[in-house]
Amino acid sequence: MRLSRRGKRGAGPELGGDQGGAAYAEFLIAFPAMLTIFLVLIQLGLIHAARLAVAHASVRAARAAVVVLPDDPRYYGGERINRLSHSESGSNVAAASFDLLGFAGGMPGGRGSTRLRAIRSAAMVPLIPFSPDWGSFADEEALAQAFPSVGTVASGGLVYTQAAVAVSFPREPESMFFQSEFGRREDVTTRVTYLYHCGIPIVGRWMCDTPFSIFGVDPDPFLMRVTGGSPPRGDFFTGLMDRVEGSLELFRFVENRTLTAVALASGDRFLLLRSEATMPNQGAEYDYARR
Repeated sequence: MRLSRRGKRGAGPELGGDQGGAAYAEFLIAFPAMLTIFLVLIQLGLIHAARLAVAHASVRAARAAVVVLPDDPRYYGGERINRLSHSESGSNVAAASFDLLGFAGGMPGGRGSTRLRAIRSAAMVPLIPFSPDWGSFADEEALAQAFPSVGTVASGGLVYTQAAVAVSFPREPESMFFQSEFGRREDVTTRVTYLYHCGIPIVGRWMCDTPFSIFGVDPDPFLMRVTGGSPPRGDFFTGLMDRVEGSLELFRFVENRTLTAVALASGDRFLLLRSEATMPNQGAEYDYARR
């Protein structure tokens, strides 16, 4: 029994000629790639801006240091001139106040003598806009978390800088030997180390470091390069030593180590950004009168 031509047509349309849903399929193929490129560009732009901010912070810290170090001890709780300490707790927090919104520097558990806290606060201010809201570590990844708002500055940004900004004083540029006492006309090198939080979802896991890789203890360094470690920075061992030195400086000189540990324990991705500046100490040639 032969089927009529009409019967064949009635059996249904041929799948090979069906164009329905083609636009949706093309969108699903192209959109993930375009979104990834878009997010990569945003993250690269933010990292570059953060590097510039860290460089500016080091200049601000150096300018503050050459003025604060030789300043009158009566403004710094009686601390003698041209000396600072990372282990002491400054008693006169007013001397270490932020020059933004009138917030006083220092939290319970903060470390540093009064002169150091004043210098450190000068470095913190440019980095507040790049500091995440502290509550964002408990939230799911979202693009909005990468762009702090005014409320973030007032709430979490000031707290995060105390966990993420370390100010140190190398004996000379690029040195890993540090000093706490300075001559009247001695060059003062100030280095700022900043734990930058990569807040862009998805791509941040490819472009930034895990807490393990920040300290140079990747279980498999080559695997980490593929699955989310930092991109190669020249020679492998040079990049490894740079991260180890930066992480040691961070924990040695940061104001609040407990908050630093809490941030790293979140499992988010970070980059250690470092910059330094050198200026001559502006010490006067006379001693301040005791009062």
